[in-house]
Amino acid sequence: MKIIVDNSGEYNDVMGDYYNLSKYDDNSIESVLFQGYNNARNKERKNKFSLYKKRGYLNLESPISFLTTKTTVEEQNYFTHVYTLCPYTVEWLKGKTVTNFIPIPFPVSLDTFNQFQKNEKKYDVIYMGTLMSNFHYGIINCIKKYNHIFTSLFNYPLPYTPTHVNVNSITKWDLLSKSKISICLNQAPFGLDKISNIKSYTNWQKHKAFSHIEHGIVPQIKSRVTEAMGLKTLNLVKKDQWNVIEHWFKPDVHFIYWDDFNDLKEKINHIKENFDQYQEIINNAYNEVKKYDIDYLYLNVINK
Repeated sequence: MKIIVDNSGEYNDVMGDYYNLSKYDDNSIESVLFQGYNNARNKERKNKFSLYKKRGYLNLESPISFLTTKTTVEEQNYFTHVYTLCPYTVEWLKGKTVTNFIPIPFPVSLDTFNQFQKNEKKYDVIYMGTLMSNFHYGIINCIKKYNHIFTSLFNYPLPYTPTHVNVNSITKWDLLSKSKISICLNQAPFGLDKISNIKSYTNWQKHKAFSHIEHGIVPQIKSRVTEAMGLKTLNLVKKDQWNVIEHWFKPDVHFIYWDDFNDLKEKINHIKENFDQYQEIINNAYNEVKKYDIDYLYLNVINK
């Protein structure tokens, strides 16, 4: 399979930078895999491979592309196979296109994580992300009394100042591997000015990811979920309108839900004091996420 990687236009130092899929490039003249959002929009590059029998795309931004462009469906139709984070897009497009859409969570590179596996769990809890709403600020209010880590791309004033700002992935994974708990929301907030893009798509109302767009949110499985699993850190996941994580992982088997901030505090306290009781869930998650290791996924799903 020919491998075309273009991560330009994405956040610096994203997990995709560590996949190293180019090692599988055999200069095939029949199959090609594109990685990186700019590849989906590069008409000149796509035309070069238009006669290839298999044209795959590792789509790690869906459903966000529906917010930023009115041509997402057209762009995806070029590919014969799309490996997407959004199971609702798969359902919505079923029967409407010849493209084969395969839902996957955010792939990990377990080889990259090996260097962290013996780290001691010396932090109680970690949150990784930007503060895009009052709800995010509420999470920091919950965790700041613990021995916590808060990594963010941006700095914030007290009392919400991150412990680490704009760190690279290696540093972030080192901190994550040393934390007992990772707090996660599998939602993507957006500005309401993006709604017009969503509504430009025919039958957008039937797309389950857009059921709450008036509130400025869509579901999106986050890389921090599979990162935590691959680093043997327990995921505390906010229960929401979609619970997209359940398309791949089971509550109380691979992760724990939290409902509100009181529930979050109670669960952090219990896990902190009884961490050994959660080792089975952590081990289950680690064994399950192996299916979404980038090498396993390539050899057993993509290159088939």
